[in-house]
Formats: sequence, C-alpha cells, structure tokens
Amino acid sequence: MKIRNNGVAVFVVVLLVAALSGCSSANKAVEESGQGGLDLSQQLMGSFGDFSKILGSITDGGSAEKAVPQLNSLNVDLDDLAKAAGDASPEVQSSLSDIATSQIPGLKEITDKVYAIPGVKPVVKPQVDGLLAKFAGFK
Repeated sequence: MKIRNNGVAVFVVVLLVAALSGCSSANKAVEESGQGGLDLSQQLMGSFGDFSKILGSITDGGSAEKAVPQLNSLNVDLDDLAKAAGDASPEVQSSLSDIATSQIPGLKEITDKVYAIPGVKPVVKPQVDGLLAKFAGFK
C-alpha cells in the first residue's frame, strides 16, 4: 500500500507510537509532531489569502460596503487563530511569524491601492487597519 499524503503518514505513525508507548492522548502526540503547527500555518496563510481576495473584490464604494461583513468575519477568525497561536509551541509561533513577515508587505500594497479608490477608504479603513494590526501581531 502506497501512502500519497505525507500528513496522513505522519499522523498514522504518531498514533502507532502513541498506542505502543501507552500515551493516553493521541491529540497531544499529533500536536507534538507538528501537525497542529501545520494546521495553524495553513489557517494563517488562508487568512492572508482571504484578506487579499476580499480587498481584490473592492472596486468602488458599493463593493466596499459589501466587503465589510466579510472583513468582520475574518476579524473573528483571526481572533480565534491568534488565541490558538498563543497556546502553540515556540517553534510553531516562529513559523507563524515567518509567514506574517513575508505576507504583510504585499497586503500593505494592496491596501494602498484599495484606499486610493474614491469613496472606499472611509468605508473599510477601520476593518482593514484592524486586520493589518492583527496580522502584525503574529510577527
């Protein structure tokens, strides 16, 4: 049998080791294997992607107003992600910091372009600036 997904292979190995060593918590073993960190990293990258997509959908004041609920939802998601990151290992936090450091400059460029669209900045600035600050919190 050939395993095509390395993440699944790691998970299976960790579960086997946990079972053989008498570990009572498979979740703890998976977290220690880095799988939890991989999930947090993927969530953070997804949040950066979502933010870029939302900003990219803004072309005028009307589309900016439609984007506000999406930005608010992303804000809640980032709160949850930040809480989980605060409980993560230093290695995972370092990985998240690397991601944030590499992604934030691009977001600032997109933000500047969106703010330059007439009638947009007053509508989305509070949400956008808040999200940028939350992203910076992962640094």
